[in-house]
Amino acid sequence: MTAEVARNRPPFWRDLRVVRVALQLIALVGAGILAYVIWFNLTNNLRAQGIRTDFGFLDQPIGVQIPD
Repeated sequence: MTAEVARNRPPFWRDLRVVRVALQLIALVGAGILAYVIWFNLTNNLRAQGIRTDFGFLDQPIGVQIPD
């Protein structure tokens, strides 16, 4: 019985469970690569314009007068 079932099984690359897991892994890797590219582009552009990415601006005065 087990040899017959093994012969009737599709190859692993056509097995629906394997295809679902593979597609999810591909989507996860793709999302990770996209997030890395966006982060890399953002940090390079901010660095090129001299914009800091920390919270040091919170200690500086606002620079405008607020009327009473």
